[in-house]
Amino acid sequence: MRKKKRVIKRKVVLVGTIVLVGIVLFGFWFYTRPTLKILSFERYFDGQKVVSILHWDYDKKVKEYAITVYDEDYNVALEVTTNDHEVDLADAVFEEDARFMVEVVAKEKNGRTTKSNLYSTTWKKEINKVAPVKSSRESGTVQGRKTITLTTKTPEAEIYYTIDGSDPALNGKLYQEPIALDQTMLLSTIAVRDGYQDSDVSSYSYEVTSLDPVIYLSPSTQEYNSGIRGSGYTTEEEMMNKVADVVEEKLKKHHFTVYRNKPTMTAGSSASDSLKKDVDLHLAIHSNASPEGEEGEYIGVETWIYDQTCTEAKAIAEKLQEAVFSVYYNRYGNRGVLYSVDIGGLRETNPAYVHNGILIELAFHDNWNDAVWIVRNIDKIGTVLADALIDYYQKE
Repeated sequence: MRKKKRVIKRKVVLVGTIVLVGIVLFGFWFYTRPTLKILSFERYFDGQKVVSILHWDYDKKVKEYAITVYDEDYNVALEVTTNDHEVDLADAVFEEDARFMVEVVAKEKNGRTTKSNLYSTTWKKEINKVAPVKSSRESGTVQGRKTITLTTKTPEAEIYYTIDGSDPALNGKLYQEPIALDQTMLLSTIAVRDGYQDSDVSSYSYEVTSLDPVIYLSPSTQEYNSGIRGSGYTTEEEMMNKVADVVEEKLKKHHFTVYRNKPTMTAGSSASDSLKKDVDLHLAIHSNASPEGEEGEYIGVETWIYDQTCTEAKAIAEKLQEAVFSVYYNRYGNRGVLYSVDIGGLRETNPAYVHNGILIELAFHDNWNDAVWIVRNIDKIGTVLADALIDYYQKE
């Protein structure tokens, strides 16, 4: 009898344990599951037409989003799909001012679906409202020397802002140039235009953790590019990494935050890594080679940016070009600052892939004199590059 009771007791404990584990696992799933939340509905005039933008947030990759709009009697007024985190509901035109509901369903590639909250708001038929202000940077923490730009889709509208969270309609400063994120701030913005209703207030919060510059060094990973035989120049990858070693060491002594690619990476993966790091400058360090059929005939130093609109990158590139040329051996070797857009664009200079992207070609490794100059001046080249950056960012 006692043995039977012990068996029953064990079974009860086992069942209880299983139930408890199940509850814990369900709780973990419930609180960590991805949530899809509709954030806002904005209806405004963009200068050509009235747009009706629904925004939502979801942190999973999806195949598509399915959006359903219901009238106040829960009849389907519109069904639409998109791959973006917003959609224009302009096709869901109601005859008069009316309440409506909308639901978003995220459809993942593995077949899973997640529904949003049922969002209820009002459709205004007649509207003459300025589009809201958008910041070039979402709210969050900031490290380094960052700036933001403010825009609105309504032409001829003026933007006003405050950085203390106060009402920009009452206390706002006219936006005229990019705003430096040199302190923690609560940015409040509004856009206005004569004859139009003011935009809604848009707010962004920035926590500045450090003003030390953040640099990404991307020395060449082209291990197959060899220097001219007998010059001492081994491969482009090895020699440019030696230059980057000098740059990195000196910048860190001046309190720069320095990230760097790895020899196993490509130009594309280096650019992607740089963008994730949210850096102030992406500096690719390379050596050059003469065109096919003209091997060894070219000399000199050149620096590449994307185009003339990259004003900050251009200012830094000019300093770097001047610095390296100051220690170059041939007065005819200044090939200047060039625009990569003219040759189809270089990924490590393109603003679509990196921030403030610059690629410097230190000299031609297939030219004897240039190759020897690099080999004998690794420390000097790295030092002047670092000094130029220290001077630009005015770091002591």
